[in-house]
Amino acid sequence: MRWEEALSNQALPPVVSLTLALRGASWRRALQCLRLGRLARIRADTVLLGACAAACGKVRWQATLDLVAGLPSHPLASSGVALNVAAQASPWQRARQLLGAFGSHLRLDEVSISASLRSGWADACRLLQGCRQSALETNVVLCSLALDPLGPWLLASALLRGWQSSGLRLDLVAYGGAISAVGAAWKEAWALLHLLRPRTLAPNAICTTAALSGAGGWPWAAEMLQAMGRWSLRLDPAAFAAAGGGSTWAAPLGLLTELGQRSLASSLANVNLALTSFRTAWPSCLALAQSRQLGELDEVSRGALAAALATGYDWVKALWLLRSPPRSSPSATEATTNAALSALARAQRWRRAVQVLAGGHALDGVGFDMGVAACQNWLQSLQLLDWTGLSRFAPCTEALSSAQLGRALRLALELPHADAAALERLAQVLARADAASLRALGTNMCAALRSGSDVQMTRCSNTAAVFTDRLVNLSSVEKDAELQARKLTEDDVLVLEAEAVLAKALKRLESGQPAQAKELRESEVFQDVLRYTELFDSARATLQPTRFKKVWSRPDAEFYVRSAPGASWFEYKIVAQIEQSLVNCMAPLHERELILKYQPVFVEPHRDLLPPRPHHALVRTLARIMGFYIETVFELLRISNRDFGFLVEIAKSDFPVKGELKLPRRPFWSKRIEVDTKNLWLPRGGNETGTIVVSVSRVQVGVPIPSSALRFLGNSFVKSILGNIKRGCALSSDESSPWNKRIKRDADGFYRELATVEDAAKNRRSLSVSELPGEDIFDRPWRLTS
Repeated sequence: MRWEEALSNQALPPVVSLTLALRGASWRRALQCLRLGRLARIRADTVLLGACAAACGKVRWQATLDLVAGLPSHPLASSGVALNVAAQASPWQRARQLLGAFGSHLRLDEVSISASLRSGWADACRLLQGCRQSALETNVVLCSLALDPLGPWLLASALLRGWQSSGLRLDLVAYGGAISAVGAAWKEAWALLHLLRPRTLAPNAICTTAALSGAGGWPWAAEMLQAMGRWSLRLDPAAFAAAGGGSTWAAPLGLLTELGQRSLASSLANVNLALTSFRTAWPSCLALAQSRQLGELDEVSRGALAAALATGYDWVKALWLLRSPPRSSPSATEATTNAALSALARAQRWRRAVQVLAGGHALDGVGFDMGVAACQNWLQSLQLLDWTGLSRFAPCTEALSSAQLGRALRLALELPHADAAALERLAQVLARADAASLRALGTNMCAALRSGSDVQMTRCSNTAAVFTDRLVNLSSVEKDAELQARKLTEDDVLVLEAEAVLAKALKRLESGQPAQAKELRESEVFQDVLRYTELFDSARATLQPTRFKKVWSRPDAEFYVRSAPGASWFEYKIVAQIEQSLVNCMAPLHERELILKYQPVFVEPHRDLLPPRPHHALVRTLARIMGFYIETVFELLRISNRDFGFLVEIAKSDFPVKGELKLPRRPFWSKRIEVDTKNLWLPRGGNETGTIVVSVSRVQVGVPIPSSALRFLGNSFVKSILGNIKRGCALSSDESSPWNKRIKRDADGFYRELATVEDAAKNRRSLSVSELPGEDIFDRPWRLTS
């Protein structure tokens, strides 16, 4: 309503209309309305003046003061509302003048004076001093409000002493404000607390908590808490947290011990307060729970202790806590179960988490999600998600993403003889999921579905097929597979992974898109991966029966050779057992620039012709054998198998030269020979330590080889080379050797990969020189053919 309409409105009194018009008006309009109202001889009342002052507010504090300054001569009693607004808007000097002007005929209230005391502790003190000089009444409430913003404790103490000498009787609020202003000066806080006793004021919990927050250590805190017991004050969490210092975990232990020595009972309630206040300090909570003086813990204590153990990754004790409920409560609460699962998730103990989930403990959705997050194995994730169909929980977005269902589905589709029931359960779970949950799985699942075979999907129910059709786009299968395989071979030559991607895509395309299948076969990345897989399959010769002739044998090694009379080539085979891990065996070969330190047959370090990668390199070597300088240039390829647990190493001189690569010129005084070596590295497995190496090598010399050279090769050279290899493997286990330092640094992650190969070998039977596996270990579910 405009002010003109308010003046012309005959239905409402003019004062009411004008007051309504002032609501929400700017300070300019408010002053204009008030001035025109006076011209219209509208008698202003308290509400109208308060509304006008509120419109002016802090923006025009001068106008507010001028407006209120004329109130003493007004027939109405001066407006307390207008005065409060003026006090908020003005500096402390004008507020003191204003309070002094109205002190004779306006009773000040706490709102008025507190509005003037909020500008700071210095202005508040000056204002209160001015009130005393102006003979204004300074009551306890005003003094308490003045102490609230004070910072320096000396000023607070001085004010208290000054008010006491003036005969003002202070209350607990005033003392509480002074103790809070004391802050870290705990001696002064303690003195103020003692000052309360002669004045017949019993300190309350607020005063003692304020004093405890500045305590100099737990001995003083214990004395304060003991005094609280004498004053019949109940210990609350705030007081106990303030007494402990908030961060030092030794404080609650010392505090409770001190309380026991001072005959203040360390009851279970106090123990619960300590555990709740210091749950992040898990060593303190654990020591506190194991104290013999505490007796049996209740569920509050156990929940706080379990949360502390989860923070400290101590899943063993968390499970112990979960499986030993108190006699008063035969089963653990959901809080204890969730905390135990949280500890298992932090420690990645998925087997234990599955046992907890299936153990019948009190469980809610949060605990279930924590159990799924602990699972790092995709089969266990499938079991968990299948279990949700039998329980009252439904998998939420967090559970689906933390269970890594994209990886689960991809691995399930990779199995040629996949568990149809498990795959169908997964499809059913995904069919029940909402859109947000499906988006949480990301593009990995879609790519896995695109590259899956039709044979696999026919094993699933109609639900799975319908769900798959929602995500699969056949037009992009070729492009996606080619891009993914190129990435696997450009970043590092991961042969088996790239082969699986291409083989699954090819199987899918040949059934419905033969033209795209042909384009995929003709692509450059397909031909590269196909060549690498053929090299991998060529290592089957290390385990196949051959026409090699055994030259010598001993318990830890055997040597075979094969050569046609007058031929310019020969082949040899070595089977040896090395009492070192696979990591220690490969370190001397992987760190090629250190080759001279243990293989004196080489006259210079091996040289990389291209930037090396963990699984692929182009290498040039130069050795001196029987007075001849022998040079080799070869492609080095390494492929790990994490199912049976072995490593294939191929070194071959016949390789394609691409791009700007130029092979080095052969020195005129050396002989360049072609090599074709296949090394099969087998961790012994089972409970045995050591590594079995089976090496088959074909050497093309170019000239007829005399029999004396072959005898020297078998009886002297090979034994020397084998001895140097074992010596190099032993050196890599020495912590002072350069190879051991390289292993610990693991710059390219290759040694970490070898460790996973050894872990896989532990799940099979052990091997020896005389007991080798069959060539079927090279079989794989997805294989490319030319």
